[in-house]
Amino acid sequence: MTRTTQARPPGRVNEVLASIKISQVYRALGGPELRRSGHDRYRGQAWWRNGDGLSISLDDTRGLWHDHRDGEGGGVLALVQRIRGGSRQDALHFVADVAGVPLDDKELSPKDKARWATERREIERHLPTARLWLRSAMALGEDVLDRLKAPLTVPELPWPAVGEIARWTDQLATWRRLDDAGLVAEYLRWARHQPLLTGGLVYAARLRETAERRALRTYLRVTQPEGRI
Repeated sequence: MTRTTQARPPGRVNEVLASIKISQVYRALGGPELRRSGHDRYRGQAWWRNGDGLSISLDDTRGLWHDHRDGEGGGVLALVQRIRGGSRQDALHFVADVAGVPLDDKELSPKDKARWATERREIERHLPTARLWLRSAMALGEDVLDRLKAPLTVPELPWPAVGEIARWTDQLATWRRLDDAGLVAEYLRWARHQPLLTGGLVYAARLRETAERRALRTYLRVTQPEGRI
């Protein structure tokens, strides 16, 4: 379901920026939950300046953001620089890491290479748990979507709120596109903002994996000749 970051070749600036949505970068930077405001458009908080209103707009189609209170904005790299500081090159390295598109080694300093290796180890540390979370999250999302669509065939059931079916359809599609770095960033964001739910989803997936392994062993014992399991 997820793409392996290490399998992707080094990329250039345009390739890196084309491989990720600005809403994903916002989340990877530690941003709180976004509210959908249209197709590929979101509103969020400027948490880096303690803003608690939805003053930030994000446009995934154009890769742009805008702070309606302060009148500033720009593209993906400008958002990273606004929140993390540093140079445009530093911002590019951050986005490349999140996107899972490592830059050509000749563009990286020894310090950047060391940071890349450290961040990659951190991704690998969280990846098994993140994959468990994704398995349960996808199952939950698909169940929610089925329930929302039920009135289409059973008109007596209450109709969902406007945009709910589209929102969940887009969410599931986004989860399916996540690579390793994006998956870990999404999992950690959920763990910060919804720790109990996230833990429950991981636990449920782990139980399901255990049950599937036991069922497979039982099947093999029944179907395989003695001594060939």
